[in-house]
Amino acid sequence: MPHTAERSARAARVHRRPGRWTIARALAVAAVAASSACTAPGGPADTTPPTVVARVPAPGSTNVWIGAPISVTFDEPMRTAGFDPSDARVETDAGASVAVAWSWSSDGMVLHGTVVERPAVPATLTLTLGASLTDAAGNPLEAPEEPHAWEVPAWQSLGEELDVDAARHALDPAVAIGADGAPVVAWHERAPGDGLGSVQVRRWDATTGGWTTLARNLAIRPEGDASRTSLVVDGSGRIHVAWTEDDLGLGLTFVARYEGLGEWQVLDPHPLPGPGAPYPTHHMDAALATGPDGLLVRSLRWSHVVGPYGRLETWSADDEAWEAYVGTLTGPTGDIVTAVSAPAVDREARAVVAIAHAVGSGMPDVWSVARSVSPTAPAFALLPDYGGIAGGPWPVRDVVVAVDGLDRPHAAWRELPSGSGSDWNVRVARYDDATSSWTPLGGVLDTVATNPAGEPSLAIDPLGRPLVAWHENDGGNRDVHVRRWEPSVDDWVALGGVLDRDPARNAFEPRLALDADGYPVVAWHESVGGVFSVFAARYNGP
Repeated sequence: MPHTAERSARAARVHRRPGRWTIARALAVAAVAASSACTAPGGPADTTPPTVVARVPAPGSTNVWIGAPISVTFDEPMRTAGFDPSDARVETDAGASVAVAWSWSSDGMVLHGTVVERPAVPATLTLTLGASLTDAAGNPLEAPEEPHAWEVPAWQSLGEELDVDAARHALDPAVAIGADGAPVVAWHERAPGDGLGSVQVRRWDATTGGWTTLARNLAIRPEGDASRTSLVVDGSGRIHVAWTEDDLGLGLTFVARYEGLGEWQVLDPHPLPGPGAPYPTHHMDAALATGPDGLLVRSLRWSHVVGPYGRLETWSADDEAWEAYVGTLTGPTGDIVTAVSAPAVDREARAVVAIAHAVGSGMPDVWSVARSVSPTAPAFALLPDYGGIAGGPWPVRDVVVAVDGLDRPHAAWRELPSGSGSDWNVRVARYDDATSSWTPLGGVLDTVATNPAGEPSLAIDPLGRPLVAWHENDGGNRDVHVRRWEPSVDDWVALGGVLDRDPARNAFEPRLALDADGYPVVAWHESVGGVFSVFAARYNGP
């Protein structure tokens, strides 16, 4: 039997899925046989079909990021001219087509792909290669017998727990997205009991699928107890972390900038008293935000002699010092400030911040949202109060703010409606300068309105849609949830299910950041065998 006929007979015996592949394969084999019969003397014809030697993601992979590269490596150069994308089809287990952008390596041996339209998740994706794929001689591809399929969950778990020391509590996470799109997480760790806290910072490495340590046990004073971390990445891609160190019941805040290779530069450290001596000014907490033209802003709550107040400062690179951005923050009648949120900065470099102020003994603190008058005037104006934010007849807590692309302030908070016992609810409202009023976005975000909910984290995507992460007690354990506002349905839409690694455990204090395309990354801490650990995940869906 001639060689080409033998090859054709063998191909007919190999199991193939019925349909398009079988017909196209038969036609391609016949074409190669005809071409070989006409080959001029002087050398054997190439009738060996190309094969697949490597595939990414590996067949059967789980917990795959939707943005992970797809690739197929062949054992010889393929015919790339006139490549038809339908010969590399990706489909979900529900039969939906997934849009993928394809390209070839310069040598024609690797087909690269990237998902460009995210499918509904969770899903199992399968890549099917068409029979029209041939090598340079026109030999059709010898199809792999094992399907190329991988699982894409709603939320990709970013490794295991981030903790540096598994024997210590890992608490109070903060999350940001680096200039390269890699998530960065900061938190503090302390030994159970009265152990001193120190700050840890790690960055996700998609290549290794693990976390790289940028800071380990970051603290300024040996006696300082570090906690309350905040984290941002500025317009130049530089990572900044803030924290508070307590000593003898008094505290001082610090901000450090990552310089690379494990080195951190502390920005304008305050004069430090001697070991064990109290600070002349007590800093209770601080948080960071970035703005246009490299602006770095921190909010600060502090006390000095007369009581606690709030303050906004901006970092001056020229003077290498923190300068007043908005002077002392107080309530409408000069009330003492009892809490200050992390700031947000709009396109005009105006800072927006939420402050809580005491109004009287036995009364719940009242929250207001303040905005700086201008980038150059160290003054602020309180925005008109919206019922829930102002506190109304019931307590309000944990107010956080964000600003959309139209410079509209948003606020999220938890409130305790009168007569509801401990059933705190999470709500969101948007401020409109044209009407000088707040508009509620939907109702309560809680999955069940009677479940206690709290610790909201707020961000707004490039389309102007707010996203909120919070924890909620389902009657047995606290779980982390994420929802996004969808104007098309005028309601909140859940992004996947609970994020907890184990729904039977308690999860707290979720913190939310968005990548350049507006997809969320969330970090939180969760109880694991009596010790709290920090975890992170990113959303895979549309």
